[in-house]
Amino acid sequence: MQIRAVIEKNSKNFIPGDFAEVVVPIQVDENAIIVPSDCIVPELNAQTVFVFHNGKAFRKTVELGARTDKMVQLLNGVNIGDTVLTTGLMRVKDNFPVKIKQVIETSAL
Repeated sequence: MQIRAVIEKNSKNFIPGDFAEVVVPIQVDENAIIVPSDCIVPELNAQTVFVFHNGKAFRKTVELGARTDKMVQLLNGVNIGDTVLTTGLMRVKDNFPVKIKQVIETSAL
């Protein structure tokens, strides 16, 4: 889709002929589970994440949905409220004891 824009106040020093990329969301899912794409662990025939439960990390196979350069939607494999590990993934194994240093809520994304 091509559009043309008119900028009245040139506060960003645009010049005639400049291009811009505009992302228009066409579908919004208020109940989507979104995680950083860095926490996806690719395997031979699956995509996985590690979920924290009762002091241990557990590998969960997930189905990926829409994604951006930094975030990815999980269609199934985890539930709302699960704690997905985002760092230290190279050292974690299934049923491996872990300690959580910080929990970051991403519901504001």
